[in-house]
Amino acid sequence: MSSFIPLITVFLFFMIAPSADAVAPLAESPKTQKALMRHNIDEQSSVATVGTSPELAMLLDRRVLSEAAHGHSRHRAAHAHVSVPPADAVKDSEPQLVNNKKLISAQQPAIAEVPVSSKAIVIMGMDRQFQTDSIEAAATLCNFFDEGRCALSLMVPDPGQQVVDQLKTKIPYIHMLQQPSLSGVSRTDKLATLRNALLEGSLKQFPNFDYLLMTDLDHTIRWTAQTRSVILNAMTPLNDGKWDGISFLGSEYYDWWGARCTSDAWNCWGHVDENGKSSCFDMSHYSCVTDLSKERGPNKFVPISSAYNGLTIYKRQAIGSCRYNGLNTDPASTRTDDCELVQFHRCLNVAGKKFMLNSGKLDVHWDTSDQFLELHASQTGEQ
Repeated sequence: MSSFIPLITVFLFFMIAPSADAVAPLAESPKTQKALMRHNIDEQSSVATVGTSPELAMLLDRRVLSEAAHGHSRHRAAHAHVSVPPADAVKDSEPQLVNNKKLISAQQPAIAEVPVSSKAIVIMGMDRQFQTDSIEAAATLCNFFDEGRCALSLMVPDPGQQVVDQLKTKIPYIHMLQQPSLSGVSRTDKLATLRNALLEGSLKQFPNFDYLLMTDLDHTIRWTAQTRSVILNAMTPLNDGKWDGISFLGSEYYDWWGARCTSDAWNCWGHVDENGKSSCFDMSHYSCVTDLSKERGPNKFVPISSAYNGLTIYKRQAIGSCRYNGLNTDPASTRTDDCELVQFHRCLNVAGKKFMLNSGKLDVHWDTSDQFLELHASQTGEQ
């Protein structure tokens, strides 16, 4: 009798468990797809977060079962990196500087992705390559704005009209800008030229949009529920009046060159110690970032002279004549160039606008294996 029970158990398992053929891929309606998007389902996660209804939870279970049965993993190898340790392992830990390059922060508790009403945003994206997956990921933010109130403006290599037309079937409000000639002598001069062309083209194309979001489409910013919820939280009635321009913390903070806590903070690549080491990774110069990184909530704002870390947002009425500039203005610097974002952000401050660093942490992954080495080469001349 004792040996008979396991046989029954095995028999029942194979009778009940669905096969790959029995679980058909879900044909989700547009309404269902949008509901899934609003409940934190994206390209990198199949897990529903707080606030999921029982009906949607059942749908999610069916989706995960369908994908598992058909061998479709939602986690691509390119995105297998885990930015931070599990939340319970870093819950009360201090931010950690890893490889003397990037600051790893504890994960924040999940917050809701709150839709924005009666406001419009243009996502201004730059990249050296045309990466459809990155563009489509950034466009997921548009699911939280009213129809026709979110657009993408892109400064990327032209992939051809057929590819653009195909992309427009998924993202109707998309505008491709032609890259200007790059005559700058330094890398930052060229970046400033590109960003200014993207900004001015977006201002012209979308004259009535309220927010302009500048970002890099190189997968450093991951457009997950974590990223979207932090961006949307800054636009809630509670927080929208606290800033004119805003940058955010991240699960990883890497952009020390663009970070300036005060108006007299120096150009770190132009200041080296007696051993020839740059001050860019000396955390004593970045207390505005390191102190705020200890904050667990997403609703703290601190004034800052400049910050980027892959994404900033500006209110249209605050921009005025401010533009990007890659020239150095630090009289003590040994370099003639500087991060192109610094002068733009300082221009906002000089004009009396509130440029803030927010304690919300975007989902950021900066691959030091290639990006840091590339940046180092661009700064030192080593190829």
